[in-house]
Parts: sequence; C-alpha cells; structure tokens
Amino acid sequence: MRVRESNSKSGYTVYHLRRLFGERAKTVRGWIDRGLLGKPMLRSREVRFSRRAVVRFIRDRAGEYSLARVDRQRFLALLYGWFPSLKGRARGAS
Repeated sequence: MRVRESNSKSGYTVYHLRRLFGERAKTVRGWIDRGLLGKPMLRSREVRFSRRAVVRFIRDRAGEYSLARVDRQRFLALLYGWFPSLKGRARGAS
C-alpha cells in the first residue's frame, strides 16, 4: 500500500521544510528570501510551496542541504510518493 506525504496537496510550509531538511527555520527562510524555492503558492497567510518546487530545489540545490540531516522517510515520500516499508528490517538496524 502506498502512503502519500500529507502535505502534497496543501503545500509545504516553513515548518514542513524545516522538518524535511533537518534545518533551522532561519535557514529555510533564507532559502525563501533568496528565491531558491521559487515562487510560493498563496493558500493562506503562511507561505507554502508546491511539491514540484520542493523537488526542483532538492534536484538543483543539493549543496544547500545535508543528506545526513534530512528526514529519510519524508524525503523519500516527497520524491517517490511512498514510505519505504520497514518490514523485514532487523531491529536496531539503520
């Protein structure tokens, strides 16, 4: 069964991006101020970015974030639309 990232329709806020990339809110706001995430969607008072914009940022701006800090499951869900199955993994294995 595929599980979709819950933010894919409503957009990604600073909070969601901070959790996804393992960065401080100040860092994410810096990316926004520099235009690295493209033009935001206007859905509410909060700035939100589409899945497409975030995937483009991941692809084109790999030097801006560290793969060691990303939330692996959220990252894969965003890129591939699913959460990897943890069945069959040995307990405590990374």
